[in-house]
Amino acid sequence: MASPRSRTLHLRPHSSTISIGLINDLKSLQKDDIRRRQKKRLLLKKMTDDPNSALRNLSAFSQDYPLLRSKCFTFLRKLIFMNEKDSKILLDVLLEVKPILLSCLEQVSVNQNPHKLCEVVSIVAFKLSEFKVGPWSGLLDYIGSSFNSDNEWTQELGLTMFGYLRVNILGQLQEHFDLIFSAVFRHLESIHGNLRKLARMAALNLVHLATSSLHVSRLQDLVPEMIVSINQSLNDFENSEIVLKGFENLTAVVAEQDTFHEENLNLMFESMMEIAENQNVTPLVQAKAFEAIKEIDELYPEEVSKALENLSPEVVDRCFLVWMDMLMLVDDVPNWHNVDDDKDVAEEIEGETESYRIGVHFLDRISFVLRDEIFPFAFENIQIYVAANQDWRKRLAGINTLSIISEACSKELMENYLESMISVALSLLEDQNFHPRLCYAALNCVKILCKDWAPTTQRKYHGWILPALVKLSCHPEHHRNQMQQAQAILYCCIKCTPENLEPFLSDIILKVQELCQSNSLVAQEWAVSALGIVAASAKDRFSQFYDTAMETLKGLLVRSYQESRYKLGAKCLSSISRIAMLVGKERFQNDASQVMEVLISILRSIDSHSPLRLIKIIIFQVLEDLCHCLGQESFSFLKDLMPVFLPSCKLVGEANNKGQIPQRSPNNSLQPEVKACKLLYFFANEFKEKFFPWIMEAANTLISMLDLDIVTVRMEAAPALPKLLEASTLAVQKGESEGNTMSYVENLVNLIIPALLQAFDKVVHKRLYATLYKSLSECAQISGPFIALDHITQITDRIQKGFSAYSLRKKVRVNEQKEQDPVKQNEEEQLLNEVSNCLVTMIQQYRANFLPNLGHENLKLLIKNLWDGDCTYKEKKILISIFRNVMHECQEDAHQYYDMYLPPLLISCMDDDLRVRQEAAMGINACAEFGTSKLKDIARGAMNFLPHIIRNLEELSVKNGNAYDIAVSVLKEVFFAHGPIYRLFTTQFKPSQKSYLPSPKPTKKESYLSAQRERVLERKK
Repeated sequence: MASPRSRTLHLRPHSSTISIGLINDLKSLQKDDIRRRQKKRLLLKKMTDDPNSALRNLSAFSQDYPLLRSKCFTFLRKLIFMNEKDSKILLDVLLEVKPILLSCLEQVSVNQNPHKLCEVVSIVAFKLSEFKVGPWSGLLDYIGSSFNSDNEWTQELGLTMFGYLRVNILGQLQEHFDLIFSAVFRHLESIHGNLRKLARMAALNLVHLATSSLHVSRLQDLVPEMIVSINQSLNDFENSEIVLKGFENLTAVVAEQDTFHEENLNLMFESMMEIAENQNVTPLVQAKAFEAIKEIDELYPEEVSKALENLSPEVVDRCFLVWMDMLMLVDDVPNWHNVDDDKDVAEEIEGETESYRIGVHFLDRISFVLRDEIFPFAFENIQIYVAANQDWRKRLAGINTLSIISEACSKELMENYLESMISVALSLLEDQNFHPRLCYAALNCVKILCKDWAPTTQRKYHGWILPALVKLSCHPEHHRNQMQQAQAILYCCIKCTPENLEPFLSDIILKVQELCQSNSLVAQEWAVSALGIVAASAKDRFSQFYDTAMETLKGLLVRSYQESRYKLGAKCLSSISRIAMLVGKERFQNDASQVMEVLISILRSIDSHSPLRLIKIIIFQVLEDLCHCLGQESFSFLKDLMPVFLPSCKLVGEANNKGQIPQRSPNNSLQPEVKACKLLYFFANEFKEKFFPWIMEAANTLISMLDLDIVTVRMEAAPALPKLLEASTLAVQKGESEGNTMSYVENLVNLIIPALLQAFDKVVHKRLYATLYKSLSECAQISGPFIALDHITQITDRIQKGFSAYSLRKKVRVNEQKEQDPVKQNEEEQLLNEVSNCLVTMIQQYRANFLPNLGHENLKLLIKNLWDGDCTYKEKKILISIFRNVMHECQEDAHQYYDMYLPPLLISCMDDDLRVRQEAAMGINACAEFGTSKLKDIARGAMNFLPHIIRNLEELSVKNGNAYDIAVSVLKEVFFAHGPIYRLFTTQFKPSQKSYLPSPKPTKKESYLSAQRERVLERKK
């Protein structure tokens, strides 16, 4: 019989001296070789140069050299994984090695580890499926037969192989579902721990295999069986790693199931409680037990809430105490209390174990589910834990639990417990020898109570809290606690009244100034913010502390710039602006120059680095506040500010367009772009012609902002553009334009108008549409003769689109019989109002070019679409306003529009709404006033409808008297122009009503009516 080596060389002609060398390389990998890892890395690199040859050789060696089998499988696994995402491994090679691997699988003995081989077989099966060569029938038959075998080892191999299969292979095992289902459930209850472990691992693929509703329904007992299996492993004192793996399998199964049964949840809670209360269970196992429920909670929050509600009081109490105990599992990490920047603050989790985080999750969860119901029991135990003087971890668990559950309390319950809760938290601050974590937690609890239950906490207990916070002296090296102390002061003071603060104000300011000198940057930042909040809350009581506070803030501001700590500088500026707004420009003016100098320097410095958005938001807000505070006095800083500010705005916008900065929520107004637009609006509106040197660059900046895909930015950019036009016009008129003439204004118009028109194409938000129409209208009013004819045409088209879109949306709502939300209705009406204002402006400014562009038929269609039976008062008012303006501009030529306007106007005289009748009368009066030569055309119509207004004496009320006055004015025009029609008209009135009509003789009443008419006309002007 040939030796293994000679057989290999004879049967596999591809083998060569290289393969013999590979065998030697594999043999040289001894466990005790200190260079073993380096050798493995070099050998793997050699294999990757020709992965197909290596795959052939390794699979052959694994069959022919049993002693090298484990090493071959290790390299096979790594080699296939390394080439999984590309196509270096050929189909012919896979087809060649698959029978060899299956043969190895059939030959695995009891004392060999099959996991590496099963993983290699799984990935080969997956690669074959990608080549679409059909199912690997030999492997599928092997798995099916192994579950039917009486041999325990064969069953174990089958479970292992099934557990490693990838999802896309599982569908080929559908015909074996019943067999696999029975085997997995049977082995979950096995007396052999290894079989239980493999069955739990295979359970996930069983869930993937269940595709039909019948199969899925049979899996409802899978989770309970897995829990029982894990419990059995615990009772058998199996290795904790096996138990942890079991919980991982359980969590994965729960995550994959589409439904989860409530009874399973109840069983899980009870089982997890037994595990958690087991004295032999490690904290890590305890945490993993509840992590499975946490996974369910994230997938099925409503079901978990219901299960928590239905737990018996006894189980709830047990759960609560277990979760409280989990909060004791905190590692005492040296120097945890040291923190210098935000990155260090994020490491607050350092020392918090997995058990701690699970405990926090479930305490928060059950407190929000049961709310007041759980609180009495919880607070009783919190007091016990906090009183445990010798055990800082237990006290820490108590105070942290109080912070967690306080957020879920009702207002009524807090009225009874708030005093006791504050007392518990403050009692810990009185102990000067407590652990740094305990001090941090107590301050955090005070902060939460001040923040969540403001202003009740401040109103009732400021006399307790403020002295305690001021009295507390944190260790100079305990930076986290200094930061937390500053935060607690801030949140306590932010809702305090000046009267509440006044007795403690001096001590508070001294303490905050002390914290401003901390060695920790983040503690300084919070202290600076607290100083600004204290000032804002104290109002006029702060005035006496202005000088010392401003010196502290300016000193930190200058130092922060020198040390490139820009965030601290921005926080200093924010507090300075709060104080400046409080004391006014007279008091702040002497400090303004130094503050603005540093502000400009910081803005210049951060623009030389990557955009620091948070800092820019703060600085731009500060600029806005300081400019409002200083008013015209802030103009003196523009010469130095604008060369820095405008490039800063551009840099922000460019970064957004290039996608370098993640997009924020469209409704988020706290963005540097929004602040920049507001500032440019302020500068142009406040300084007008003085702002001329920067107008063109500001216009280009704002136009670039119109291109950003952020609604709030565009909402602020559009209104600023008309202000720039106004400022440039004033500059030229007043000789402040540096020698530029009206051609400059014309160039600006030709820059702004197309930008506004293009901005419409990117809009889906009604409020932004309204803003753009308003800006377009304001620009048209200012631009005078400078809008080009093609731009007038585009504006006309845009106005028509605005009316058409409104009509279409209204028809859709009517057809769907859908009620309009009040907020959306207001947005629609605001949009319609701005479109109509834009139309009116164009009629007034560009009648000769605009009305022909709009066209008689288009105007008629516009009226027809908008004026229907469901017209609201606002819609009718808008339409009548348009008509009146057409009449005013066209005057004698306006008769061509009578046929479209008069019918709805006359009908509106009969409207139930007094306001509509008044608007209708004003519309008819416009016909009478500006179309006297055509008055006969409308006289008979007016005589048929105006009596309704005259007869309604309530029109004479102060509120609605205009309707009567205007109706009488129309009648007077008819009386003097067409007496017969008027006399026919008077027969419709009772004698008692005729006294309100104009008489044929110039009586006192007639004189009064004439005066009334004049008054109405004057009011209209």
